[in-house]
Amino acid sequence: MDGDLIPSPPPESASKRVLRRVLAIGENRILLLLAEIEEERDRVVARIILALATGVLGLLGAMAWSAALVLILWQASPIATLLILGAVYMTAAGLLGRKLFGPRPQPPALSATMDQLRKDRACLR
Repeated sequence: MDGDLIPSPPPESASKRVLRRVLAIGENRILLLLAEIEEERDRVVARIILALATGVLGLLGAMAWSAALVLILWQASPIATLLILGAVYMTAAGLLGRKLFGPRPQPPALSATMDQLRKDRACLR
């Protein structure tokens, strides 16, 4: 009869296995979090550089067009020319500001990490 019994592993080894698995899952989640933070940082830096380049080139273009329009229309009405240019620039600035500060459909930051944590929580229930 004693040969029929299968010896169970000592409780310490089972708890060590569980602890190792929990630590491995935690490490994976931290690595995922770090990877997402790096991606988010790279995306923000790229957008800042793109915005600065767009601003500089737009300003140079606007200055060239403004100078040309002022030279062409100065004889007709200098005040009207400057007022029209000012109105055009104010309108463009308002539209860009609305686009910049308006709602943007983007996935929430760190979405993959949050999804994994939700899955982990669901598995533990």
